[in-house]
Amino acid sequence: MNNKRNLIMTAGLFRFAHRERNRGNAVLETVLVLSLVLLPVLFITAEWGYYLYVKNCLQAAAREGARVAILATSDNTDVTTAVDDAMRPTSIPKANYTIKVTDLNNNPLTLSGLAAGTNIKVSVECTWGTVGWKSAFPTIGSNKKVLGITVMRRE
Repeated sequence: MNNKRNLIMTAGLFRFAHRERNRGNAVLETVLVLSLVLLPVLFITAEWGYYLYVKNCLQAAAREGARVAILATSDNTDVTTAVDDAMRPTSIPKANYTIKVTDLNNNPLTLSGLAAGTNIKVSVECTWGTVGWKSAFPTIGSNKKVLGITVMRRE
């Protein structure tokens, strides 16, 4: 009778140890599956976050260029200098973006001698392929244009 009690006890301990091992496997499997699901989400979120950062930088640079453009004494080189100064802290090279000073119909403007009350549109533009973050799970095409546009009226 004493032998039978030991066998049950041994079997009970064995089953308890077996359950502990399965719980550890479940945690490991959960971590592996969640990492496969969450890793792409992490990369996609980072890529879109950087896209919005670049778009915000271009918009701020266009706004600074327009603030200079509306002054009666400014010319196109003053606008270019203001945009370049605003873009310098972003670490986006000058060769990767273009600056356009136009009217509302996208006709190029020369600011020297421009009449007061004229609408001036300053655009700063680049493509995602030249400034974008290279993600392991890309969701933004390399040909996507990133724009910052501001329109103000000449003083």
